[in-house]
Amino acid sequence: PDGYTIMIHSSSHTVSPSTFAKLPFDTVQDFVGVTPISSLPNALVISPSKNIKTLQELLAAARAKPGSINYASAGQGSATHLNAEKFRVAAKIEATNIPFKGSGEAVTEVMAGRVDYYFSPIAPVIGQIKDGQLLALAVGSPQRASALPNVPTTTEAGVPGSEFNFWIGMMAPAKA
Repeated sequence: PDGYTIMIHSSSHTVSPSTFAKLPFDTVQDFVGVTPISSLPNALVISPSKNIKTLQELLAAARAKPGSINYASAGQGSATHLNAEKFRVAAKIEATNIPFKGSGEAVTEVMAGRVDYYFSPIAPVIGQIKDGQLLALAVGSPQRASALPNVPTTTEAGVPGSEFNFWIGMMAPAKA
């Protein structure tokens, strides 16, 4: 309310009360939205060494051996975690979250094939996708991503109800 304090945060802010037992703030009462800044699609990426070329092949592998598939996230409650969980539930597969301290570690582990897949923001992985080090099977957004126009959405690839909008927005303290 002092007119000087602002916060830039992602969609993970909205689930903070669900992922942390105690917070020093109330995400609804203590903040007011100022403006959306960006909406960023996440790409479901996988190592080419997995020999999985389509989203349907990934789902078939997950269903053939329930509980054998895992996915990376940039931490519990992160947008990458939320995107992967919404997809997992909509796809009706069992998959284990492997949380990392950030996107860099998650990408490294997927590229190495130690983790099966990751819903990554596109910017950190576009180079690896273009270089063939990662394969993008789908994007989690409702529309195709302009950076990956030939990659279908998860809905187009056969998993309706799996779309996820990863957003970044500006917030300010609510008036006391």
